[in-house]
Amino acid sequence: MAQRLEVFQSLWAMEQRVPGVPEDPPERWLDRIVAAGFDGVCVDPSVEEIDATLALQPLIEARNLGVMVNAFPGSVAEMRPLLEMARDMN
Repeated sequence: MAQRLEVFQSLWAMEQRVPGVPEDPPERWLDRIVAAGFDGVCVDPSVEEIDATLALQPLIEARNLGVMVNAFPGSVAEMRPLLEMARDMN
């Protein structure tokens, strides 16, 4: 099997962070990622953001994007829910 390089775009890097200007919705971020030709998205949630991140899964799947998870648990206890989320997102 031939090797293939896949390139993923970080969702946090899609944020504009302009004071007073609302962020684009995740659908728009994902559409831009697809239009740019990326293979997938990278998510990096904290434990508190797991539910919001899992809510993105149908939007990601609808666009045939892969998912990479960067997890930075603050404790050993936070590791399990982040690993379970990563499993759930394939």
